[in-house]
Amino acid sequence: ELTVITSAVAVFEALRGQAGIDVLLTGGLYRRDSQTLIGPTAEAVLRDLRADRLFLAVAGASIDFGLSHTNL
Repeated sequence: ELTVITSAVAVFEALRGQAGIDVLLTGGLYRRDSQTLIGPTAEAVLRDLRADRLFLAVAGASIDFGLSHTNL
């Protein structure tokens, strides 16, 4: 069994209904251009979750700023 936590609506659409996979959407403000959920609601959900494995896509990382992405 697998639980996928995502802010991406496309990931939700691809995985919903798949046997053995639970999908948790973060919630938040929907961005049409990227089809993602963003903002304080999504951040609060992610802050309170713990995962065994993480697959994270970012456009940049720095010690001073942290993680960043082009659509932030």
